[in-house]
Amino acid sequence: MVFSSLNFLYVFLPLFLLVYYLTPSKFRNIPALIGSYIFYAWGAPTFVFVLLISSFCDYIIGLFFGKTKTIYKRKLLLIIALILNLGLLVVFKYAGFLTTQFNYILNVSHLTSLPVPSIVLPLGISFFTFQKLSYIIDVYRENVKPSKSFINYALYVSLFPQLIAGPIVRYHDVDLQLRTRIHSTEHFCNGLFRFIIGLSKKVLIANYVAVICDQIFAKAEFASTGNAWLATIAFSIQIYFDFSGYSDMAIGLGKMMGFDFLENFNRPYVAKNFSEFWKRWHISLCNWMFEYLYIPLGGSRKGIFRTYFNLWVIFLIAGFWHGASWNYVIWGAFHGCMLFVEKLMGKKRLMQIPPFISQLGFIYFYLVSTVMFNTNSVKDMISFLVKMHTWVPNMHYSRLYWCELVSNRSFVCLLLGIFISLYPDRFWLRHKESWSKLPKKNKTSIAFLFGTVLFLLSIMALGSNGHNPFIYFQF
Repeated sequence: MVFSSLNFLYVFLPLFLLVYYLTPSKFRNIPALIGSYIFYAWGAPTFVFVLLISSFCDYIIGLFFGKTKTIYKRKLLLIIALILNLGLLVVFKYAGFLTTQFNYILNVSHLTSLPVPSIVLPLGISFFTFQKLSYIIDVYRENVKPSKSFINYALYVSLFPQLIAGPIVRYHDVDLQLRTRIHSTEHFCNGLFRFIIGLSKKVLIANYVAVICDQIFAKAEFASTGNAWLATIAFSIQIYFDFSGYSDMAIGLGKMMGFDFLENFNRPYVAKNFSEFWKRWHISLCNWMFEYLYIPLGGSRKGIFRTYFNLWVIFLIAGFWHGASWNYVIWGAFHGCMLFVEKLMGKKRLMQIPPFISQLGFIYFYLVSTVMFNTNSVKDMISFLVKMHTWVPNMHYSRLYWCELVSNRSFVCLLLGIFISLYPDRFWLRHKESWSKLPKKNKTSIAFLFGTVLFLLSIMALGSNGHNPFIYFQF
């Protein structure tokens, strides 16, 4: 169990920042590293050694890269590093799934099944594995020099703001920041404000919307068509505010420590197609896939067929990266299929579709894909999709339920989440010029007042809701 939200806010974070800023700038990576391991060990005391030992192995391999220029030796080191890192991921995350699939083949062949291992998944293993691979590949390509300091490299892997659920930070983006970074009051305040925005996204919207989603999906067999669509829309809002909220908090905490992480979300639900969506959603994963998979596979340089094939491959991998289940593989294949169709149509034809129709079509297909992401099996997924597309009367929820729902805080938060997801572009464009003309003191006062109100509301909500897990902690 990770830090409870209140323990993190009231105990860990204030103490960590106090020690961090009392330490001379030159040595601040040390308390940052110790604090990150304490943070991880609180939720996974055993697996902190896995993180530490695997990081040390990567660090040593990196040093060997720096000492050899022989091509075959460098390739051998790369292969060893890939086996170590991907091997850990396969063992912890996919061993049970792969054994189950192999047992299916054995059962068909009337052979004895193998025992399915039950292995606890280390927190954030998908995220920190990709970060470790980023370092190894960057050093292999000689895009960066190997880290001479184990403390700096270990901090890159384990930095607590984004350790568990991203964003995925590529080594070449923070190489210089690990060695020297700017600490200032303005940077700290900007980070604090960004952290509060992320906290309020999670606590004031995602948590309340989750109530609607969880209630209906928990009794999916009784769900009507209206319930099914309501739960699907609720989940799309929940996962966006949950994950983007965590990313905002990670970016904000990073700024408070002097780090500048790249953005992970850019208003994805205003997209008009899947190509645009994937430039706005989980940007760090897309950048990683593009740089370390799509380009090495040939990208779009080897003809149309190879381009389509490469797209399919990276999205199948992206789906499987999210979880050891056929649902996630189907989700990845579905998104790959939509991108394939859009590539066939071409940009000119896509631009000819009226914006409202284009966005409505994208939202429909996206909502369909969220069912693949949120069900526990292919059977449940198909059943839920059928309910969404065939008329099923209200079998479990009465009209009284809908009356209670509409007057419920969760439904209000759902409407607010939809509004924030779709409207900010127009609001910002309308008021951007007025905001830019305001004196800096006025901007600071407005931000302070707005941030204070959001923080107090978030604290009140946390006190009443108790445990607040993040969806992406499971990945």
